[in-house]
Amino acid sequence: MSDRLTEAEDTLRAIGAGEVDAFVLAQGGNDRRVFALETVDRPYRMFVENMRDGAATISPTGLILFANRRLGELLGCACDTIVGAPFTTYLPRDTSTGIDELRGPDGQGAIIEVDLIDADGRAVPVLIGSVPLTIGDRTFICVTFSDLRAQKAHERAIARLDADRRSLEHRLNQADRLDSLGQLAGGIAHDFNNLLSVILNYASFAAEQTSGAVHDDIGQISAAAERAARLTRQLLIVARRETVNVERLDLNIVVSEMSSLLGSTLGEHVELLVRTDESLPEVEADRGCVDQILLNLAVNARDAMPSGGTLTLRTVRLTIDAALARARSGLEEGEYVSVTIEDTGVGIPHELLSQIFEPFFTTKALGKGTGLGLATVYGIVKQTCGYVYVESTPGHGSRFTVLLPRSAVRAEPTAPPESLPPRGSETILLVEDDRPVRVAVRRMLEGLGYRVHEASNGAEAIGQLETSRERIHLVLTDVVMPDIHGRTLAECVLDQYAEPRVLYMSGYTEDEILQRGLGESGMALLQKPFTLEALARAVRTALR
Repeated sequence: MSDRLTEAEDTLRAIGAGEVDAFVLAQGGNDRRVFALETVDRPYRMFVENMRDGAATISPTGLILFANRRLGELLGCACDTIVGAPFTTYLPRDTSTGIDELRGPDGQGAIIEVDLIDADGRAVPVLIGSVPLTIGDRTFICVTFSDLRAQKAHERAIARLDADRRSLEHRLNQADRLDSLGQLAGGIAHDFNNLLSVILNYASFAAEQTSGAVHDDIGQISAAAERAARLTRQLLIVARRETVNVERLDLNIVVSEMSSLLGSTLGEHVELLVRTDESLPEVEADRGCVDQILLNLAVNARDAMPSGGTLTLRTVRLTIDAALARARSGLEEGEYVSVTIEDTGVGIPHELLSQIFEPFFTTKALGKGTGLGLATVYGIVKQTCGYVYVESTPGHGSRFTVLLPRSAVRAEPTAPPESLPPRGSETILLVEDDRPVRVAVRRMLEGLGYRVHEASNGAEAIGQLETSRERIHLVLTDVVMPDIHGRTLAECVLDQYAEPRVLYMSGYTEDEILQRGLGESGMALLQKPFTLEALARAVRTALR
């Protein structure tokens, strides 16, 4: 004690005796030595009182001699009611924890997880840390109480953050994968689509001149090329590299027109039931993409019913309120059209539901699936600002639900397609650096009645425009060429010549075209590979 008083007096001298005298008088005290001791003790007492953990001093006999404010909060009672009570008062009756356990097996203290019993009889899980303190021949125990409720809540929060981090990392990896896929798909699209154009069109030429088994064989070649073109489009949609052509659609009409195709796709062992809501509003979507959604989901359902079953296709008008939006992450409130495809197949295991929309993920046997069908559906729906989810019970089938935003404007009635491709007699300058494609397109154009001049690059095309004595009505040009791009050629045509119209054709994806700035010109684009009918319609539209 004398050492502590000496330390206190040194403190007094350090802060000035005059200030101390004034403080002592203000407090009504008159013992400088007692005040000096309190001056030294006060910082430690303030520290203990303001600890985030509970703290107590326990006597050798197990009585609580001191309790800080936080311990009172943990036990739900005032500190003065805690002081003087046995420590075991606040422990469960069946606990083995006592003063000996607090001293520890080696007399150096212990760390123990126990439940305290608060004033209302509720268990408060705490982590006790005890340190024995010997003064003279008596050993006291200083104890801290860490509230495990807060710690566990913190651990749960950390676990949630960690789960969110892993989810974000997964989504980032998925985005990187899609971006790599998009770059790959976009890079090969031009050459691959040129090849498909040649295959499809020359197969069409050959089919016109043959019959019987040879004609059927050529039909198989055309069908395979068309599947290859669809697969390329699937890759581009999955990779978000394909721009959709949005129009107002009545999904009841789309479903009705697709029913026959879906029926033949499903086969005789699967029954197709169609249920439509007659009050269905229109949606804004790409017709081809909607067809692809229905076809992919139908094929997926068919494969889930190898022994046969029932597929129900249903359209419903749906309003998403705040409660439904909260129940489905990423879904926004508003008016939607719901399209559901429900099967009676084998179902999907719960642990796989979060993966089924990932590119290249498939539960089918090797060689039975590409893993792009559902990923394509997901990519299309997201590009249309829609939402898709799946519900499934193993052994009881699956139900896929696609929500597409409704359109606020009624669609204009569409004219029925022409039975024969439109023809013409104008003169066209065809600019294409790929010779097989150029020959095939020229042959199609001449078959439609047009006069055709051809050029293998932009410079040659400009030379023909400058020297030709014949009136040229349309320049049909590829977008990407080795010397002068199609846009540069088009600008030259529009600047120097009043007559020719310009129609682009390209094997690149539409957003690649837009990135090159061609979309700003407002000119039409004919996407490779194209059929005779598509070429005929595009040319007539450009010549109007």
